[in-house]
Amino acid sequence: MDVLSIIGTVFNEMLIAVLSVVAFLLLMREYMARKSRFLMLFAIGFAIHSTSLCALFMGHVFGAYGHDAAAVTALKLSPMLIVLEGYFFALAAADLLARRHRTLLQAVGTIVCLLGLAAAALGPHSRIVVSGMMFLQYDAAVLAVTLGSWLFASTLLVALSAERLLEARRLRMTASSSDRILLWSGVTGFLFVFAAVVSTALGWRWLMPVSFLSMLVQIGLLMVGAAAAEHPDPAIRRRPITLYTRSLVFKAVALNALILWILAVALLAITSSYFVTSSVDARHANLRRDLLYFAKSYSSYSQSLLEETARFAAMPDVVRTIIEPSSEQETMPAMVDEFMRKRRGSRIIRVIDTDGVITYSSYSPAEVGQHMLTSRVLEKALSGKKLAAVEKEETFGVWTVRAGVPVKRDDGTTAAVILDTDVQTAFDFSDYASVSPIYAAGYGFIAENGEQVYTSGQGIDALMRSTLLKRLGAGTTAEHQTDTAVYLAQRVYATDGFPNGFFYIYLTSEMFELEVFRIIAVVTVLVVLSVVFMTGILLFGMTVVLRPIREIRAAAHRAAKEERYDTRIGYKSPDELGQLAEAFNAMEATIADRTVKLKEALREQEDFLDHTTREMRTPLNIFRWTLELMRFGDTGRLNKEQLELVEQLHQTNERLMKMVQNLQDAIKIDQRKLALRVEDVSVEDVIDEVAGSMAVASRKKGIALHWNRPKVAMPRAYADRQYLRKIMENLLGNAIKYTPQYGHIEIDIEEAAESGMKKGKFLRVTVEDNGIGIPKDEIERTFTRFFRASNVMGSEIEGTGLGLYLTKQIVELHGGEIRLESREGVGTKVTFTVPTQKPDGWKQAAAKEA
Repeated sequence: MDVLSIIGTVFNEMLIAVLSVVAFLLLMREYMARKSRFLMLFAIGFAIHSTSLCALFMGHVFGAYGHDAAAVTALKLSPMLIVLEGYFFALAAADLLARRHRTLLQAVGTIVCLLGLAAAALGPHSRIVVSGMMFLQYDAAVLAVTLGSWLFASTLLVALSAERLLEARRLRMTASSSDRILLWSGVTGFLFVFAAVVSTALGWRWLMPVSFLSMLVQIGLLMVGAAAAEHPDPAIRRRPITLYTRSLVFKAVALNALILWILAVALLAITSSYFVTSSVDARHANLRRDLLYFAKSYSSYSQSLLEETARFAAMPDVVRTIIEPSSEQETMPAMVDEFMRKRRGSRIIRVIDTDGVITYSSYSPAEVGQHMLTSRVLEKALSGKKLAAVEKEETFGVWTVRAGVPVKRDDGTTAAVILDTDVQTAFDFSDYASVSPIYAAGYGFIAENGEQVYTSGQGIDALMRSTLLKRLGAGTTAEHQTDTAVYLAQRVYATDGFPNGFFYIYLTSEMFELEVFRIIAVVTVLVVLSVVFMTGILLFGMTVVLRPIREIRAAAHRAAKEERYDTRIGYKSPDELGQLAEAFNAMEATIADRTVKLKEALREQEDFLDHTTREMRTPLNIFRWTLELMRFGDTGRLNKEQLELVEQLHQTNERLMKMVQNLQDAIKIDQRKLALRVEDVSVEDVIDEVAGSMAVASRKKGIALHWNRPKVAMPRAYADRQYLRKIMENLLGNAIKYTPQYGHIEIDIEEAAESGMKKGKFLRVTVEDNGIGIPKDEIERTFTRFFRASNVMGSEIEGTGLGLYLTKQIVELHGGEIRLESREGVGTKVTFTVPTQKPDGWKQAAAKEA
């Protein structure tokens, strides 16, 4: 009796069902927030998965209580639901991951699903019972077709996730962690299908826990990977588990729920073990009670039969019949018939003379005159002793319960009255069973010679009869246990005290396991419902208790995002959270006051910078014009040394002009006054112009500048040509500035169907160099104002740190996205996108800027 196996199977089914419900709720929450179709498909798949596990569990329960038809229906419904679940997972995987042939993949998934449904509904199967639980066993081929949709979904998850990961590696972009998680979920799906099919084909039942475990792991991975996929928050895409761990309520509830589940497993094991032990002991006690009743009932019956026979033999008509036998038998039948009617049951009365010749028979007049064959009861009666015992009627070859009483004749000889009862009547325990049902695989009576006399239910073979006889020996009771059953035996005796045979009763291990499963199923359901209920109460309690923290978080979020500091926390209590709310209100009031002052100071600073940069442009322009006149000889011919000095002044003046222009652009961006003049622009032409203007600077350092212009013309971008040129100048200027002599720079352009989380039509431009790179811990600050990497500080390389900041702001104003990847000492790769069609919300953005 494998109690742990039953507990493990039942608890796993319940745990997977509950986890599937949790996954359904979490994914539906994400769907309501993001409206992504693949989230809804995954959520439906999890809902179906939970239903399939519940159907499987109900099939076990129906089978344990003998409702075979309902059990088969539930067990057949479970694989059909698993087929549908795999179908929805396949649809979701194709919708999320497939960029090409999505419709074809969904059509193939539909065909595989229909084949799986047909195999699950119509495929040949047999009912098996494992540890008291009923299952439907399919052929390995049929099971493989049934799990085809699950296998197809796992294949899509592995193949499409791997494709996205390889593409990210090819583009030298950071791979999404959700893609890795989805890939591993597909691998665990393969493991589930493999374990299920192999265990069926080879009969390796030890693989079944592997299939359950792999299913559990796949659900967890899918839940995390699907919820984090295509999430607008980059931090969640990098570390999907933060989708759940960032919530204090979720972490608190999850931790406590984990503890509750661990306690539930321990409680289930302990209580189930206790109840199972009690149930087994009770069943053994019931078996002994029933067996003792059989023995006592037989002894009472045989004694009663003997007394009844003695009373019959004492009747005057019977004595006269023995003393003066009549060939016509006219005097006894009416009296005998009346006697037999008063005593229900199939009984036969015979009167036998001293020679063993039947002189009267209530069974058939044809028996009169026949000799009675060897009978110990008759032998004892003719020798003058009373006896009741079970013996075989040699005349007719049937077993009977027989009583014999001697009758003295006038001549001194002894005759006998014999009363026979068939064993079915003698061992009729229906009255007892109606009061106390007999729960056994079978019971019966075995004669002393080992022959089966009476059987109810399943009989026992000759080997087991012989084994029980040997175990009884000279004793009264015996017990024998095998791998498949438990047997009890109780010897009974004839009325003269000699062994007459024994009663036996037994239970199969399957019946014990069914009883164990019933107990464990009930305890498991109660424990699981209790844990779910307690988790719900805990969630509600934590939500109420942490309400002030949620209010503080919301206020802090509004302060950070909207720069509003007028929100006040209304939670008032002397506890720690009340003190925190009061401190937060005080802090926010202080911040609001200081923010007003800082804004005024910042506004004054911006006005000063704006005024200063405007004033600086005039003298700088005068310097430019003057230097231009001097460079081209309009003020007189200059010698070589003078020209070199003028050229240095000119370059310095141009750097100052660029710094002033960058400061002005930064001020406009901060004040949201930077307006774009968008038009259809050829990005290739812009790159040609910028690359041409930068060619001299790159040749001076011996840098190979490769502009991989595509052979086929790219679509025109929807952008501001002036600022698009500025983007390329900043990126190429940085690449040349930070690439050592004899390095190389690559410029590429391609079409793209997405930009970050945005879908649409874009051009993706990449500038890659093998320069000094940026330290890993500083990459996140590269697009901030006035950033300069620590590895260029103190060097002769000049810069204000505004170039990449302005570039990022301008790209995002166009509706694109910019990404930077860099390794110190290896090089830097910058990729940005610009739309080739009008982005959603462009009119609103333009109006706001205007």
